[in-house]
Amino acid sequence: MHCMVTLQQGFFILPNFFAVLSFIALGLFLWVVMTRLQRQRVQTHQADLQRMLSLLDDAYHDGRINKETYLRQRTLLLKNNK
Repeated sequence: MHCMVTLQQGFFILPNFFAVLSFIALGLFLWVVMTRLQRQRVQTHQADLQRMLSLLDDAYHDGRINKETYLRQRTLLLKNNK
């Protein structure tokens, strides 16, 4: 009878251990995925800002906008994209 109780207790402990281990693995997986997505968003945002600044520089150097407009737009871009 004592062996039966120990066997039953072991049976219930083992699935709980695997359930906890599964939740830990799932949490780790989600953390890795979310970290990579965030890193991609930041890199994309920085690349977009550089493209916008490059277009603004080109417009100024080509004479399509004056210095005042160039400085105002550049300041706005840098201020809004920190």
